[in-house]
Amino acid sequence: MNASGSRSCAARGGMSLIVASLVLFLFVGCGAGHDVSEDIAECDTPIVLSLQQGDHQTGSPGTALATLYAHLHCSKDLSTIPPSVQRVDLAAQDIAWAVTSGSGTLSTSSSQTDTSGFASVVWTLGPTLGTQTVEARYAAAGLVLVFTATASAPVAPSACAQPGGTDHGGLLELVADETWHAAGNPHRGGVILLRGSTLLTIEPGSVVCVRSIVSGGEVGIGGVVAEGTAQAPILFSVSDTRTQDWQGMTAYSLKHVTVENASQGVSFASTTVPIIEDSLFVQRVSFSPLGCAQVNLFTPSGAGHMLRSHVVGYGGQNCSAVFAAAALGATLTVEATIIDSIGDGLQLVNASVRNCDIHGSGRHGVLVPFIPSGSVPAGSVLGCNLGPNAGDGIFNQSGETVDARGNWWGDVNGPFGPTGDGLTGHVDETGWLVTPATLGY
Repeated sequence: MNASGSRSCAARGGMSLIVASLVLFLFVGCGAGHDVSEDIAECDTPIVLSLQQGDHQTGSPGTALATLYAHLHCSKDLSTIPPSVQRVDLAAQDIAWAVTSGSGTLSTSSSQTDTSGFASVVWTLGPTLGTQTVEARYAAAGLVLVFTATASAPVAPSACAQPGGTDHGGLLELVADETWHAAGNPHRGGVILLRGSTLLTIEPGSVVCVRSIVSGGEVGIGGVVAEGTAQAPILFSVSDTRTQDWQGMTAYSLKHVTVENASQGVSFASTTVPIIEDSLFVQRVSFSPLGCAQVNLFTPSGAGHMLRSHVVGYGGQNCSAVFAAAALGATLTVEATIIDSIGDGLQLVNASVRNCDIHGSGRHGVLVPFIPSGSVPAGSVLGCNLGPNAGDGIFNQSGETVDARGNWWGDVNGPFGPTGDGLTGHVDETGWLVTPATLGY
């Protein structure tokens, strides 16, 4: 469902709570239950529906998460109350629940608020790895909120600590192509150095636990080919995902791969067209914000892509979680969820970002750096959910216009609405969505 807009000048959507009518804002609670000490049984001020408990959980596919609580309550912002507001009882109000991505299940499709305005449901994650979402809707006032959870790979975190396996030593230099087999799990080692154009192929179902896999820097850079399947994904990890990290790798192609705690992320050989499909890149431990864990998708030629993938907790104080850039004449398509980035979620230069979800970024959702006018296009962001992010949904420092039509900005009134994620610079945000986009992966 679309609503047209017309502005593409520098502007910033207000992130503060502005209650001029019925609005939706985010309030994330924690703890084993809800505090009812200030609950009000009925309202003669505008009503708010907020997330009280259960947002941003993580679990394996098929896991029943902690109970989700939605809270129907009175707004505390009295500055813009309409002259006449009907008194509304907060108890026994119908809240509709629906899975909007991830194919999970719910204990009920509808529940009523209790005497304090709370309604709850139990959510069991579906089989899809990565971000899954559930919608809570109070139809009587047109209020909608979205709970988000992450389904992590079903491989046990301690897979690297399993007995047996293959020890590749503290430093292994490969000068000829080699394949690592699942039968040799887990594969342990230090630095794996790929000389020349050497390719290291990882078999589906393999578990790799090394310090880094990097090219030797010669002409014809080598890299990792890791193409798992939905039934036999590949895991790059460490012995204890709660405390340990590894440096990352230089890749050629990644499919059905989970990369845990790679402190320097993943890059592609400089002459390679990046290919990522159905993969998860996740940081489960805290890193210095001065570091840079990044999925670098620079595409020098041809057509690169990152499809149906998820990036959680990446980036750094001075780098984005995903670097999506294509040279003039090349193309790059990105279809991904980018969540809880330390800095900017995605840096965009001449790439097509579509069917995405970018929220929880420490700075902007999408950053377009300075680009000399007429050099390369800024790129596009289409059919995405943007926000909430600490900065703008899209921050464009270039003189080129970003095509950002048909996105959900967190508000029915687009980026300029009370809860809109905002934009700065030359951005065509027309035709924004008035409900969140359903990604389908």
